[in-house]
Amino acid sequence: MKITVTSSVTTGTTSINTSNTSPAVAQGCMTLFALPFAGVGVFTAYQAIKLAMEGKLAPAVPLGAFGAIFGSVGFGLIIGGFKARKTLAAKQARQAAAPDKPWLWREDWASRLIPDRSKAGAIGLWVFAVFWNLIAMPATYLAVKQGVTAVNKASWFIFLFPFVGLCLLAAATYSALRARRYGVSVLELVAVPIPLGREIAGRIHVPGVFEPEQGVRVTLTCGRQVTTGSGKNRSTTTTILWQDDQTIPGVLRDASGVAIPFAIAVPADQPQSDDSNSSNQIIWKVSASAAVAGIDYAAEFEVPVFHTSESDTAPPPEMAEREKAQLTAYTPPPDAPVSVVESGRGIDVSFPMGRNAGVAAGLTMFAVVWSLVVYALFQLDAPWFFRVVFGLTDLLLLAIATALWLGHSEIHADSTGLTLNSGVGPFSRSRHFAANEVTSVRPKVGMTSGNRAYFDLHLVFRDGSELVAGRGLSDPRQAEWVGGKLLAALRGGRGEAGQ
Repeated sequence: MKITVTSSVTTGTTSINTSNTSPAVAQGCMTLFALPFAGVGVFTAYQAIKLAMEGKLAPAVPLGAFGAIFGSVGFGLIIGGFKARKTLAAKQARQAAAPDKPWLWREDWASRLIPDRSKAGAIGLWVFAVFWNLIAMPATYLAVKQGVTAVNKASWFIFLFPFVGLCLLAAATYSALRARRYGVSVLELVAVPIPLGREIAGRIHVPGVFEPEQGVRVTLTCGRQVTTGSGKNRSTTTTILWQDDQTIPGVLRDASGVAIPFAIAVPADQPQSDDSNSSNQIIWKVSASAAVAGIDYAAEFEVPVFHTSESDTAPPPEMAEREKAQLTAYTPPPDAPVSVVESGRGIDVSFPMGRNAGVAAGLTMFAVVWSLVVYALFQLDAPWFFRVVFGLTDLLLLAIATALWLGHSEIHADSTGLTLNSGVGPFSRSRHFAANEVTSVRPKVGMTSGNRAYFDLHLVFRDGSELVAGRGLSDPRQAEWVGGKLLAALRGGRGEAGQ
């Protein structure tokens, strides 16, 4: 039997529907699911101990590992069920007390003190690494005993699993060392919620004391997290919808360690936080990172961004002036991936080949490894379906890598119009547009690499259509600055940075 509590919440112009399972039912279902694992784990562990006491260590070791895996999963789920029941009951109580204020439904959001999510990720990584190795190591040992020969080439793939396990253990160890050095960071927000069209301001408190070598990079990201499939075929992907960052030159000392103050403008045209559908969520997060001697600092916080009554009004004059001043005073760094040259003839912007060499090199290495896998599939006479799918994927990866290395575009803009010359390597196409055809030059998120977004420059025309004029700007401020320069040249001005 399923008991649900349903509420309809309207925040600004967006409606949020939530449906929460009864805490007792949720715990009961999780416990019933976990009992077979716990039972098998206890029974297997007992048999392993019995064999060990009889001196039969060879069968006892893998049996004990098997029991540890199942027992850990079973009892871990049972303990997690108790914690989940308590958390869910508290959340439902907060929902009932403030049905129209979803930012008060989470304890950390309501208190304006949000702990770093990296610790939970580190624990999860350790659990997964141990689980992987408890399976991979015995399986590899048994495979080697049965015989890994040069004739049976497919058998050599078994060594891939312990190699991955060692990499996972290395990553988990690094995350544990980072947690030990810096502790659990806490983001203290100035106000909750954070309205769309305003700004997020606060301080990140870090228990550990450190001096960043090149400042602290604070990034605000809006992403859509989509989960598809079920069971072992379940997968989650995150698409970055918007991202902005700023570099804080240094840290402040406080009673707990150090503090990192920041303030970042939040665009008005992005979706608000939404976890009403666990398979399709909108998540806003603040992340901070700094290069430090030894182990680098990193932290991540999920923040409440919502459409409120403030979102429907113009931002305060001081906020608009501050943003305009920042864009006007912007100066591209010496290693900027694009070049901008202003002259009496207008402005020339060049997106050269190989401008994002790090991303291109990483994808190229991955494509090479994938090509080796495809080669092995053909050598081992794998089923045609796998050879075709993996082969087509390999071609796509190689095509993207080629575009990253050889893709280029050159833009010239003046009061008479804009000329765009773009292509891959020696192949290019030139197009010209009259100045009054282009209504704006808008930066949008293009490719992503890990948690980093790269921006494309879109030319927006009078009929509403758009055309990508340049790709791969890693700094959103630079994307806005270049776009403003192009638009100013089209309007007959020089040196203005406005859209």
